[in-house]
Amino acid sequence: MVGWAFLRLFGAIYLTAFASLGVQIQGLLGSAGILPLADYLDAAHRALGNDAYRLLPTLFRLNASDTALVAATVAGAVLGLLIILDWWTRPALIGAFALYLSCVVAGQDFMSFQWDALLLEVGFLAIFVTGGSRIVIWLFRWLVFRYLLLAGAVKILSGDASWRALTALDYHFWTQPLPSLPAWYAAQLPHWVLAGGTAATLVVELGIVFLVLLPRRPRAVAAWCVLLFQALIMLTGNYNFFNLLTIVLGIAATVESGLCCIALRVGPQCREDGIEVLIGAYRRQFRTRRSTYRRRSSAHCPVRRSIASSEVSPGSRAGPIR
Repeated sequence: MVGWAFLRLFGAIYLTAFASLGVQIQGLLGSAGILPLADYLDAAHRALGNDAYRLLPTLFRLNASDTALVAATVAGAVLGLLIILDWWTRPALIGAFALYLSCVVAGQDFMSFQWDALLLEVGFLAIFVTGGSRIVIWLFRWLVFRYLLLAGAVKILSGDASWRALTALDYHFWTQPLPSLPAWYAAQLPHWVLAGGTAATLVVELGIVFLVLLPRRPRAVAAWCVLLFQALIMLTGNYNFFNLLTIVLGIAATVESGLCCIALRVGPQCREDGIEVLIGAYRRQFRTRRSTYRRRSSAHCPVRRSIASSEVSPGSRAGPIR
């Protein structure tokens, strides 16, 4: 079930995000870190007054010690694990969102990247997925559309000539952060291959992205294109959970609203009942298509048409003329 897999994968992303932050948070935000959190919160309160609680919402106002920082990341990782295991999914989603929002606000320069904001947006919508609302599914599709379209638009509107000249990949593999081993081999590819990859990037982000707003089959094409695109980025670079999150969003874009009511409800019994309902729906759809096919075949086949016309009404004792 696509919807059920979406939440499990999203739990894995939360687990990865909190685990990655947990091994760094003391050095970044601790009392002896680069940007101590306690000093930042004190300065924010002096500058903003009570508005600081509204503009900078974080649970670390209750306790900004090193122990609290580490405990928050451990708790977030545990909540991600609960989402993966499908235990108390909605409370775990709420708790993970609140903790990650607190970390982003506290993280200052270290947590102000695109993937942090995207994780918060997806995390907030994921809280409501378990209710099976069609509105939430459309909000996910709109998020995928907006995210990819803006990613492509900024490449063109930034004024960077390398995108217009299709030479961006000639430099990308040498300048990206934390390149992987395959990135070196990708940088050695002929220019026409790299130019084709640059063009394909723009096609996906500025063209194929519109398929997300269309019916199921075009959306599935868009999802597979996004999956392949992000897999290639993961192969040649290290962006932590960013690419995996985009892949999960691509999966979310293919989820039908009917599947939400069946596959995304919390609890194994609900999923078992939903699977039975789904199988029954597929059977009814198969019978409907089969009867439609038979009617169309009879309409075009002279033998079947003559047999059908020679049958006597059901109230008569006589059978069909042989």
